[in-house]
Amino acid sequence: MRILILIILINSSYSVLLAQMAKYADPTFVYSVKQFDEFIDRFNGTPSKDLANKVNENYPDRGKLIYSLFDDAYVSKNNTLVNEFIRDVTKVSNPKFFEYYEASWYAELKASYNYKGKKCTAVIRLKPEVYENLSSKWVVYQIEAEDIKPVFKENNSATFLSPASNETGFINLYAFIEEGIDPEAILPTNYNIDITSLFLKEIADGAITNFKIHENKYHVYQIDGWYFTVKDFIRNTSNSGWLINNIQKL
Repeated sequence: MRILILIILINSSYSVLLAQMAKYADPTFVYSVKQFDEFIDRFNGTPSKDLANKVNENYPDRGKLIYSLFDDAYVSKNNTLVNEFIRDVTKVSNPKFFEYYEASWYAELKASYNYKGKKCTAVIRLKPEVYENLSSKWVVYQIEAEDIKPVFKENNSATFLSPASNETGFINLYAFIEEGIDPEAILPTNYNIDITSLFLKEIADGAITNFKIHENKYHVYQIDGWYFTVKDFIRNTSNSGWLINNIQKL
């Protein structure tokens, strides 16, 4: 019985190994940009060994690698701009590279969640926070969520801090705090409420549930003279994974 179990385990492991080998031999898997770190490596001219071997030379030139990082549909409509971008980035006298630890890029997520019985959406922006020892972490720095709003009492336009408030040591400010008068009455006319802080407060209070991320893309500004976005294209072709889907000349 033990011998039979051992044979089954060996056959199972061998099947897994064959599946892994077949996967790495599949051009679709090799060319697909599976992780964003891999995108950065290819952009900077250092592809994985699997990819380098697949193109029948030790390492393809950097221009070809960058060209492979574009969504084919975008290239078909913007080939001239794409080629101009590649020529500029790979210029021998002044090559330009993607640096993970540079500040000029951020991630943008589109998400959904349940809030007060409704299904809502939000846009969440994150950026890497880098320390002197080159350790880093991702931090949320902006959230847009239309359904997250401050709950104030109805504003009474006659209630405000009069021009003479300073003469009484701003004692009338007590009324706003003790009686719960609408805080907007004492804020600047064009004051923008910090939705990010309100959203995080609702998370802490457990008011936001069933949170799901539906889309993730990166905005990159660190290449001098250019801006581009990178999006994850999930499809069964070699032109898939993290690809540039828009560039603009600045």
